[in-house]
Amino acid sequence: MKSASELASELVAIPSPNPGPLAMGQEPSCEAEVAAFVAELLESLGLEVTRQSVTPGRDNILATLPGRTDARLLLDAHMDTVPGENMDIEPFSGEIVDGRIYGRGAADTKGTLAAMLHALGILAGDREGPLPTVTFVGSVDEEAGFSGIYKLAQSGVQADAALIGEPTGLALVTATRGVARWQIETHGVAAHTCHPERGVNAIYKMTDVISALRRRVMDSFAERRHPLLGSPQMTVSIIRGGRRCNIVPDECTIDIDRRLLPGETQEDAVGEVEAVLADLRAADPELDVEMLKPYTFVPGTEIAEDAPIVQAACRAAEDAGVSPRIAGVPFTTHASVLSQRGIPCLVFGAGKAEQAHAATEYVGVEEVEKAADVIVGLCKSFGG
Repeated sequence: MKSASELASELVAIPSPNPGPLAMGQEPSCEAEVAAFVAELLESLGLEVTRQSVTPGRDNILATLPGRTDARLLLDAHMDTVPGENMDIEPFSGEIVDGRIYGRGAADTKGTLAAMLHALGILAGDREGPLPTVTFVGSVDEEAGFSGIYKLAQSGVQADAALIGEPTGLALVTATRGVARWQIETHGVAAHTCHPERGVNAIYKMTDVISALRRRVMDSFAERRHPLLGSPQMTVSIIRGGRRCNIVPDECTIDIDRRLLPGETQEDAVGEVEAVLADLRAADPELDVEMLKPYTFVPGTEIAEDAPIVQAACRAAEDAGVSPRIAGVPFTTHASVLSQRGIPCLVFGAGKAEQAHAATEYVGVEEVEKAADVIVGLCKSFGG
């Protein structure tokens, strides 16, 4: 069987850029070639492969390696990447130079996908010792809508624990941030800009809202800290307003991205903002502001360091010559979805977050090989 790094190079060379939520279903071939590659490889290992349709032409790839114990372990790595435009390198070369594999998806997360596939090949040929039943899923649409992992979760997948493949620099990630996203609208009164006093400027009203949110909400986050994740975050990431340059704007909309700590709910995040808006309305009778229902909510996750999968991963890392480091990551992962189904999740993989989505994305060859070694050891240790 090919090495994990050779598989990673081949996977990077197969483009699978996610077209984004607005194009969902319009470009169904996004992961199709990678899915075919993964399915063929798994079948060559003697595993029974199942395709789980998510949207037309976009399938999760599932395979199960029967175990020799009652334990059940899920391995998940997504097959899509962000687009490869405007990179400083050829995005889909998969070229290996000076111990690095270059190209879109090398770090996020085809290096770890390759490590999982290589590990399955080793485990499939190992007939001795304890082994959990290992279910692998190559999932679609992680980079836009999480529709692949939601489909898997809704199918009733069962596992005692899950390993989620993401670039963690080989750290064992036990905590991840969640996210809530929603819009706020201000409504004004249109008027000719030669008589602005006859209108109510919705953009000006929105600047009052943003200033208040920065003072009263964002500045308060420093008082709340998680030992692995730091403070919550909130960003006004999009603003739209106005109709024409010579019309006082009667509408303005902002999008808010709120990063959640484990235990914070959608109601918590929305409620503290609504409290600020209520005070602003009371102070300004002209303020017509409305908060819309969140269009995205994914909770933060956390598992204890003494959880069986964490302990198994620590043993596996030590055996592979990797210092076991417990960490948190500021981004959201598939762990948020599976943990809601009662499956403890550990996030792990080759590559670093700062290399993901970068203009010169890469992953180290040695990291990919070490990741494969850790995954093999984790499976064996979890089975025992």
